[in-house]
Amino acid sequence: MHEEYELIQYPLISYLNVFINRIVYRRPHRHDEFEFCLCLAGESRWLIFGQPYQINSGDFLILNPSELHEIRGEELGSTFLFVQFSSLLFSTSFPEIKNLIFDQNIIEDNKTHLNSSLLEFAKQYFMSSQDKPALTVMSQFLDLFDKILEAVPHHYMNSKEQNSYDFRMGRIRRLVDFIEKNYKQNITLKSFAEQENLSLSYASRFIRENLNMSFQDYVRELRFNEAKKLLRNTDISISEISFEAGFSDPRYLNEIFEKNLNMKPSEYRNQNFFSKESTNKLDYVNDEHIFTREESINLLTS
Repeated sequence: MHEEYELIQYPLISYLNVFINRIVYRRPHRHDEFEFCLCLAGESRWLIFGQPYQINSGDFLILNPSELHEIRGEELGSTFLFVQFSSLLFSTSFPEIKNLIFDQNIIEDNKTHLNSSLLEFAKQYFMSSQDKPALTVMSQFLDLFDKILEAVPHHYMNSKEQNSYDFRMGRIRRLVDFIEKNYKQNITLKSFAEQENLSLSYASRFIRENLNMSFQDYVRELRFNEAKKLLRNTDISISEISFEAGFSDPRYLNEIFEKNLNMKPSEYRNQNFFSKESTNKLDYVNDEHIFTREESINLLTS
């Protein structure tokens, strides 16, 4: 289990992907594409480069290429519309896009006209057929992208900024990868600091600045999320879950559930869905459902 590099597929138009996803949890991941996201339903907490954002229905987000992000939805999932596109889409018509950086991840409330434009584009994308060929869909996307460029602050990185950005991203990737590979064991900040040739104080400060929490808090949260998924989707004992999730003693599992949810692990299990038949198919890393084309059309046109 480690930080994920997401390889984007393009089912309809080269370098452009659109989908709807209901997410309970999406582990830290990155991709080379820009990403526009509209929250369709539910509340969620996003971490983008360690910066936390509370996202509600109707909120519009923008992610730059390679920005590490993690999504924590509601217990039954929060629903999002995603549009992902590569800079290669504009390789000849707009080559400067390879240096483009949007200066904010959350779009202000007074830019809600972008929501309707994104929804209309998504409808046409999912409903495209011989009557609405890819060229028509692409034309609508260009119109959407033009509106976003006009409405959202952005700049173009110079070579110095690009090098600094890449260096920071590389260290964050190694940090997340290190923690997620080892969080079920007796993991320490000292081990990561030695791996990166950093002092303990600098490593601690770097983690707080980029994950917005301490090293141990991040480890504890990964263990907590793992325990919740095991409680929802398996019938193994709570003691076994405690050790499987990385807690050295079941008492610590009880303490974190009492602190975060004001209930015991057994109460959490009783209140949430459980399907023994689904255990073999369970993805212990991500907890999400990607809508089919038909489901997407029904949602957007209902």
